[in-house]
Amino acid sequence: MNVLTSQSILCARFGTADGHNKLRQATRALTARTAFRARPSQTSHSWIIPQPTSYQARCIVKTRASKDELGDIMSKYNFDGKQPAPTTIRPPSTASGQVARASDKVPYGTFLILLLNVGIFVADHVLHLPMMHSLYLYHYHARWFQFVTNTFCHASWSHLSGNIFFLYIFGKLVEEDEGTAGVLLTYLVTGVGASIASYLLLSSNTVSLGASGAVFGLFAVSVLVKLSRGLNLWKIMETFILGQFVMEQITREMKMQVAVGGKIAASGGVNHIAHLSGALAGVGLIWLL
Repeated sequence: MNVLTSQSILCARFGTADGHNKLRQATRALTARTAFRARPSQTSHSWIIPQPTSYQARCIVKTRASKDELGDIMSKYNFDGKQPAPTTIRPPSTASGQVARASDKVPYGTFLILLLNVGIFVADHVLHLPMMHSLYLYHYHARWFQFVTNTFCHASWSHLSGNIFFLYIFGKLVEEDEGTAGVLLTYLVTGVGASIASYLLLSSNTVSLGASGAVFGLFAVSVLVKLSRGLNLWKIMETFILGQFVMEQITREMKMQVAVGGKIAASGGVNHIAHLSGALAGVGLIWLL
């Protein structure tokens, strides 16, 4: 009779129900073919059970069947004995059928943005490298690259501290839904959009720097992406929690902008125009894509 090793039992335990049934049917078929055979020796054969993911489960089957008979059975039940044995056990599925949890993914894009912000701050305020000031956006003589580089610069530690906190929280949210390229694109598009709006609307003696415009862009995108992915109870709760915070921030910025009458100091001021235009750039990005 056919003998299944402990590895095949492990396969049946961690494999899918469909894989388990295929294994049982195939071994029954082999038993029927070789039950009355007098050959005393058995040979081991490795079967690969295809899984619905990129993972596969291997089963070792000991049988007296010939290679031709094994080929017929493996072909019938969709096994492949030629593939290399996997080294990873298939992770348990979630309730929704997804194998990997989003929370287990490393947010490489978000961490890259954070490292650039912190690295430029250290070079500017700790090492005092003179060239770092050329990365600021000087409205009286703006250069094209400053519309990008100023979004990674900060005037003080308190300025940087608040921005990197929100970058981490909302950058991760966007990256979970849109991936590394998505969060990088969002940061750059909304940051540059905020820089262009500041350049066009503020006085020529203004110097712009900071990630705040991109942060407000991430605020808007994180909420709109959740809404665009369909609604259920959890999505509604998540969208409400994020949405009420984002709306409070945007409303406060609008009130502050009205209060200062559109004016802003060239140094040490809060660029409300950049905050609002960054959020609008985020809305426009979602609408276009």
